[in-house]
Amino acid sequence: IPSEILSWERLLEREAKYRELSIKLSKNEISEEEFYKERNKLMEKLKEEALKEWQSDNLEKQPWRDHGKEKFSYEIMGRWMAETRDPIWKLICGNVNYEEANKKDRGNVVAAIAAKYIWGHIKKYLDTIQEKNLIITLEAPPAMNQEWVGFMKIVRPKHLAAVCKTLDPEHVKITIDFEHLATHGLGPEEILKNTWSDIGRYVCNLHIGMMPTASHQHVPVPRGDIYTYKILWELRKKGMRNAIFIFEVGGGDEPRRYEQIIVTLKDIAFYLSKDVPPDELPEEFFGLTPAEMEHEKRVIDSHAFDPLQGMFELPELSHTWLGREAMEKKRIRPETWQKEEHR
Repeated sequence: IPSEILSWERLLEREAKYRELSIKLSKNEISEEEFYKERNKLMEKLKEEALKEWQSDNLEKQPWRDHGKEKFSYEIMGRWMAETRDPIWKLICGNVNYEEANKKDRGNVVAAIAAKYIWGHIKKYLDTIQEKNLIITLEAPPAMNQEWVGFMKIVRPKHLAAVCKTLDPEHVKITIDFEHLATHGLGPEEILKNTWSDIGRYVCNLHIGMMPTASHQHVPVPRGDIYTYKILWELRKKGMRNAIFIFEVGGGDEPRRYEQIIVTLKDIAFYLSKDVPPDELPEEFFGLTPAEMEHEKRVIDSHAFDPLQGMFELPELSHTWLGREAMEKKRIRPETWQKEEHR
């Protein structure tokens, strides 16, 4: 949605009804509760009108709206990019004309134009950025409510990366927050599948949380989270190097997860730097020492026949030979032996 529509306060300031309400409130002619009740009604009405006008193709009916002018400028910019075969246009829309690109995927057209606007804003300061050796990162915002889904101009990492690739890949990069993308209905698998083979090259920061959801929770990644590792492994294969892992404090009720998140991220970074595939991760990645892993295997083996208990006609042995020795000679109770057996 164009910024003009999202800036409800600016829309309200133009309305005579809102000014009347403000004056009445300042004179104590209405209570704050009444003021906000009427204000919210007016805001909902304006939002509905603004969306209808933005979706309309008839610009003559909305020349006073900034977003009407913006739509007109987008049309001009899109055609200019297509005709000049602008590098960003070619990266996002391909080597096609404006009409063909619109028929194929209007979302790509809008994203290409939005990317060009961002490109232009950064280009003005690129000399200073390079001189100071700074890094500017671009991040897609979240959809804060359901109404925003589908109306953002630019969301996908590869669309933002088109700015980096055509401007300065060393000083202009992207930040990926999979929680933000999930609010737009985009999962990590789909994003990584339908992107460039070198998208990782343009990644500077990653906001990492447990399996991303549309609720935007940012839950701490637990120890040994193979799902998160696989996502980052795919980015690693696509060229990601020296990216900064960031955990944004969010949801999660278990205090230990917050204590472990630094260790978890360090483990992930270490094994990625060694190019260890997900199916070859050692026991230590999952928080187990070799001795602990051996202990777990013994426990599993000792219960291998549990599903068959009660199905044999002959007497069943539940304490093993060592268990019998322990109980007969050392007089250890059976329940105590079961607790101590694998220590």
